[in-house]
Amino acid sequence: MRRVARLLLRPRALVGLLLVVGLGAMALGAPWIFPDDPMDMVGSPSMWPGQEEGFWLGTDLMGRDIAAGVFHGARVSLLVGLSAAGIALLLGTAVGAMAGFWGGAADSVLMRFTEVFQTMPPFLFTIAVVAVLGPSIGNVIFAIGITSWPAVARLARGEVMAVRRRDFVDAAICCGTPASGLLLRHVLPNALSPIIVTASVLMATAMLTEAGLSFLGLSDPNLVSWGSMIGGGREALRTHWYMAAIPGVALALAVLGLNLLGDVLDDVMDPRRGA
Repeated sequence: MRRVARLLLRPRALVGLLLVVGLGAMALGAPWIFPDDPMDMVGSPSMWPGQEEGFWLGTDLMGRDIAAGVFHGARVSLLVGLSAAGIALLLGTAVGAMAGFWGGAADSVLMRFTEVFQTMPPFLFTIAVVAVLGPSIGNVIFAIGITSWPAVARLARGEVMAVRRRDFVDAAICCGTPASGLLLRHVLPNALSPIIVTASVLMATAMLTEAGLSFLGLSDPNLVSWGSMIGGGREALRTHWYMAAIPGVALALAVLGLNLLGDVLDDVMDPRRGA
């Protein structure tokens, strides 16, 4: 516990936690701080931050409150990040664990299946899936999730293969533990640490991907997201740069916080790392 406390008191850990907690607070507090629809036109168009009371981050080209958009955009980004990362973790862990545990023909078939997905550029594959299914938030989450799992599968396979060779697994086999129990109770729990650490990277990648889709007009048109705000502000980039810069900074800080938190989790879960 002392080692964990020392790691959490590192500057990067404090910064990462502060940024992630801030993202969560924005997402949770958005309905109370800005109860109205963030897509409503509530002010004069193109007001600079602080130009008029009540619009402390200004308004966009349509007169929509940028602060309301940033806070409600945090909800969309967090929803996409958590949901898409969950899909990728579940699917990737299942495929990788079965491949690493059973080996042989099962390993070959599952890894060839994984390689099929890895041969396709993730972002282009995501665009194709969203274009076919339609630009709704559920389809965006599904598309990002099914294009993100191959890396998790390879990581899970390697970890399960390493744990599978340990002495306590052989002891469990000698005690007559069935294969399913061996995998679920002994092997997989001891292989989860690096997979859990990967979750923060998956969340950050999912948020960036959703922002890219929104920027291209391929995300849910009924929701405000940071990517759609950046895309809407590009038309006034020369004269009113803040319209794209403010949501862009919010996205960058959220991704930075998740990456820093992932580094700290890696240190905490790896006992070989010193404090």
